[in-house]
Formats: sequence, structure tokens, C-alpha cells
Amino acid sequence: MSTDDTTTETSTDTETSCGASDDSNAAETATDTESGSKCGASTSDAEADGGVTNAAGTATDADESTSTCGGSTSSSSSGCGSSKKSATDEKVGSTVDDFEADPGRLIAVGLGPGQPEGMTQRAHGALLDAEHIVGYTTYVELLPEEVTESAEELYDTPMCGEVSRTEEAIDRALAGNDVAIIGSGDPNVYALAGLTLEILESKGATASMVDFEVVPGVPAAQSCGARLGAPLVND
Repeated sequence: MSTDDTTTETSTDTETSCGASDDSNAAETATDTESGSKCGASTSDAEADGGVTNAAGTATDADESTSTCGGSTSSSSSGCGSSKKSATDEKVGSTVDDFEADPGRLIAVGLGPGQPEGMTQRAHGALLDAEHIVGYTTYVELLPEEVTESAEELYDTPMCGEVSRTEEAIDRALAGNDVAIIGSGDPNVYALAGLTLEILESKGATASMVDFEVVPGVPAAQSCGARLGAPLVND
């Protein structure tokens, strides 16, 4: 094979999956790279296979998704390999000034370790009262049937869409809806309660503006300790 000084242009499709990349760039090769993320984001500009389906049964194109709550599209998303804090520093899709309706209510609900019987009565009641429920797809699938049937809308996204998913919940609340955003364990333990407050601040809103409330759940660590018969008392 000839090895003369010929510049080869290579078109490389790099597909990123939750922070991991498969890059076949050669040294000193002009490369046209086309990246696609499979981390999953709801109202972001990231690509997602098949888009997102809301409770009304409407599939939204992932490359130009819009919020059903009346707010503008979001440009923020959370990747598996990036920190949530750095993601929230990006420009948000809408601010409090973009909403004309009186704000509704936003409540962060901890589901506990996962099974329906591990959910507190307070969490169950809060979800029954919510008009919209927003959450990670797996968590939404764990909800009792009476909860999902009572909600006007269910909005779920795949893993790694924490920032865009939380912003969607906030936008819906700012548009006048009573919204519950769900998470496993306890929302106050390195979880969505802190992220919600960060995004509210980035939008120029406050917790009191949307009557933000946290319903705690049983943390997974406590549930595991009880199941194993290993109390969390020794270091």
C-alpha cells in the first residue's frame, strides 16, 4: 500500500452513551465528527431514540422538543458523566418572566426504596392530589395504578435527564399547575430537592413562589440495612 503524503478526510460518527465515547479519529486526519447522545433529555436539544411520549399520547421529536406546560424549550440537559451543578449553570430555557399565569404548586416526593408498600401514606396522598407527575421512566412505572390514573398528565424521561426533567416540572408549576416530581429514597439526600432549588433560582423564581414542598421518603441505605439485619450504627 502507498504511504505518500495524502490527506485523508474521515467522516466519523461518534456516538456517546452516558459519558462514554467510541472515537476512531486517526492522528493528523481531518475529521468531520457527528456526535449523538443517548443519555435521554426531555425538553433539551439532545437526540433521543424515539422521542418522548407524554400522558396525552403525543410523541415529541427529541431534536426539537417543547414543553406542554406553556413555557419555552429547554437547552439544559444532564449527562451521566457531568455534574448537575455545571449543567444548571447553562442557560435555562425559560425564566419566571415568561409565564403569565399565577404559579401553581411544586412538590418533590420521595418514593422510598421502590416497592409501592415502601411509600409513605403522605407521599401516596401527595401524588393523588397532583395534576401532573414528572419523573424518571422507571420510577413512574413503579407508581400504584390509582396514582397514575388520577393524574391529568404523566411526563417521564429516560435516565440521565435529571436537569431537563426537573426544569420541566418547574415550568409546569410556573404555568399554574399542581406538579409532583418524583424520586427514589428521600429527595433531601443528595437528590432532586437540591437540584430543584438550584433551577428555581436560575429562572429567577423562589421556592415560595411555587409553594415548594418536599415529602421525604425512606432512604435506600436505611431500607438495605433493615433488610440485611445490619443497623447503620458502626463505621
